[in-house]
Amino acid sequence: MKQLQKFFLIASLGFSSLSVLALEQGQKLPELAVDNKGEFVLNGDKVDYRPWNSNQITTGRPALVFHLPPRLSTESMINPLRDRLEAENYAEGAFQSVTVINLKEAMWGTSGMILSRLSEDKTKHPSATFVIDDQNRGVKAWDVGARDVVVALVNTEGTITHLHTGELSADDVNTIMSLLNEQIAKADQLAAN
Repeated sequence: MKQLQKFFLIASLGFSSLSVLALEQGQKLPELAVDNKGEFVLNGDKVDYRPWNSNQITTGRPALVFHLPPRLSTESMINPLRDRLEAENYAEGAFQSVTVINLKEAMWGTSGMILSRLSEDKTKHPSATFVIDDQNRGVKAWDVGARDVVVALVNTEGTITHLHTGELSADDVNTIMSLLNEQIAKADQLAAN
């Protein structure tokens, strides 16, 4: 009986520590360190990688953080939000855009195509941060599904103010855009004072 109690105590401690790491609205963004691969950086025509840590998401500006599997279905799920963001034509630096790509979920033989697409996206949006996670670190640190599409809006203090998992409806996109615009306005007001 004592061993059974000990097992449940250890198991409950393990589960409670996992929940601290999970993405949760109203909580700080849990730390994610990606040492292998990491941030995707273009140096002319050459691609480089450097270690990346979620602590690099600075306070003072809101951040839109994506965790995505590199699949065709993902693109169709986030395109409505991407299209709205591009149509809004935000000033450079209005918010931080961070996309963690769970490369571990790429279909066999597609990594080259994915990296080519990232080169195009990075060229089009040089201030955006693209992070290549080929070891499921984001899945583990943020306790998300390997194939889940996750969008988190992080405010200027580093707190998750909105969290969405799965396909984005028109209402979801409107909500994210409205909340992002509110956070940008707050950041602008703070910067002006």
